[in-house]
Amino acid sequence: MEKREKREQRTSSAGEEKLRCDLWLDSLWEFAPKRKCKIAAEYGGSRLALTEGKAAVRETLRRFPQGKEALSGPEEAEELRLLLRKKQITAIAWDDPAFPAWLKEIPDPPWMIYACGNLHHLYRQGAAIVGARRASEYGKDVAYCMGRRLAETGLPVISGMAMGIDAWAHRGALDAKQTLSTIAVLAGGTDICYPQSNRGLYEEILRRGLLLSEFRPGIRPRRYYFPLRNRIISGLSRAVTVVEAGAASGSLITAELAADQGREVFAIPGNINREGSLGTNKLIKDGAGLLLSVEDLLQELQLSQLSFSTENPGSFSEFPHGSTESELKNLESIIERNDGHFLKKDEIQIIKFLLQEGELSTGRLVALTGLAPSKINGLITVLEMKGVVSVAAGRIYIAKNL
Repeated sequence: MEKREKREQRTSSAGEEKLRCDLWLDSLWEFAPKRKCKIAAEYGGSRLALTEGKAAVRETLRRFPQGKEALSGPEEAEELRLLLRKKQITAIAWDDPAFPAWLKEIPDPPWMIYACGNLHHLYRQGAAIVGARRASEYGKDVAYCMGRRLAETGLPVISGMAMGIDAWAHRGALDAKQTLSTIAVLAGGTDICYPQSNRGLYEEILRRGLLLSEFRPGIRPRRYYFPLRNRIISGLSRAVTVVEAGAASGSLITAELAADQGREVFAIPGNINREGSLGTNKLIKDGAGLLLSVEDLLQELQLSQLSFSTENPGSFSEFPHGSTESELKNLESIIERNDGHFLKKDEIQIIKFLLQEGELSTGRLVALTGLAPSKINGLITVLEMKGVVSVAAGRIYIAKNL
């Protein structure tokens, strides 16, 4: 028993030391989050980066802690660690096993996230609902119904707790009365409610959902923090739905980030004479998935029925489950014919997914294949030139003349 207690004490001490170093590295605002992740990866963690880094890194680390936002040293980092414990805020660094895998994979992940509430929300990839702060009654109703329906299926609803669409999506999710309901990603510390008009919602999410931020406690929201926050909203999500957005809405940034991250992007069509619909209608024109009902989104978010190999999760079996004999013959015909053109492995992979699901968006193909959006777009262009697929209204189909 005594040996076990000593081992647990050593483990706890090592964990606390790592957290202090993680917090110190997080406070060095001269380094962008991506750079911090790179430093930690290069030196085997924040502790070694801070004590044994190369001369140039050590010089920067010595020079910058006097900056406005930085912690002065390990002692102040310990004070912050104790504050986190007091406020029941969990800090998770990029190199921690508890860091969400789908957030870690985005091009610019945060070095650290601060979470307050039900941490189980972090470990199921959710769906984001975003939109205008000055929302119409129609937009609020759509956001509420969509948030509630998604939460009823067990998907956490992710948004930014702003006024308007964000707030109504959160409220709908909370009214679903599910264990996993909603995540609010904030542009300041999780201990700061912004806007203050959403105080009741903030406290309800704290009790039954999850508050999340890459900013440590006490950091107040600033204008340029909101676009940074948006990449986390999309990074945690399987798909992003924009309910209402003007031509310059910040939710369009979230949609753009989602596409860059390989997430699916959807939009709700709106009145062409209303300024608050200009952004969503343009998204649809540019290829975002058009949603006419909540059920459309649920159908789009269904998992592929392809049989994935247990030896290689990224590969699938020879033919998808549920394919009819005629579909398989059609696939063989496509591969053999195609006017003498040879279909490459990635092209055949896309064809199999299209045969399985009928039609797909570029974002969905990115999610299914794991390929970069630029790679998918290139493959679709080639397949369209070969006459194998057709593209219409942002959707990709097997060509009817095959």
